[in-house]
Amino acid sequence: MGKRSNLEAVIYKLHSSDIRIGLQTFKGGILIWIGDPSQRVRSETVFEDASLATIDSDASQWLHATALRLFPDSKYAVHHRRKSALLG
Repeated sequence: MGKRSNLEAVIYKLHSSDIRIGLQTFKGGILIWIGDPSQRVRSETVFEDASLATIDSDASQWLHATALRLFPDSKYAVHHRRKSALLG
């Protein structure tokens, strides 16, 4: 099995932290949302007419930053704060 893309890795880690995300494709791009365990959408964004590489990079960055902002006490956010403290 090959290496995961950035987006796949972020989705996996968010899922492991009970943070829900959704992706919907349409002719002009991709809608991505992030929500809580009760399926309430907390934020969403659209990536229009972007290449697969751009979507992989931009969507993973958006999901990461949005998860840290919306779910600061989540397992995901705590892990990344710890990782940043060790690197910083």
